[in-house]
This record gives sequence, C-alpha cells and structure tokens, in this order.
Amino acid sequence: MSVKINFFTEETDFNVKNKKALRNWIEATVIAENYVLKEVNYIFCNDAYLLKINQEYLQHDTYTDIIT
Repeated sequence: MSVKINFFTEETDFNVKNKKALRNWIEATVIAENYVLKEVNYIFCNDAYLLKINQEYLQHDTYTDIIT
C-alpha cells in the first residue's frame, strides 16, 4: 500500500514529532479497517488561518476542524 500522508504547518510553531511512526500507525489503521487511502493532508494552523480557509473554501464564517 502506498499512502501519501503529509503534515503541514501554517502560521504556527507546532511540529509533529516522529512523523515516520505516525505515518506507519495511520497506514496500519487504514489497512486494519479495510479501507483504501490514497492521500491525506494534516494542516496544523492557528485560528486565523483556519477561519480564512473556511471562508475561502466553505463560504462561512465559522470554524471547523475538518475540511474534506
């Protein structure tokens, strides 16, 4: 299985520790649940950036933590 798992940070100093282990865990979980996953992007950001993304892509002025 070749899953593309990306971690991004926008307007925050947060940093994911041990990305390789986290990617392995995500991939193993997907396999165990019999799902197919081609790509997933995690974006760690501050509230201002999140609101901007919600306004731009979802056309609303509220926060959501998952954009699909």
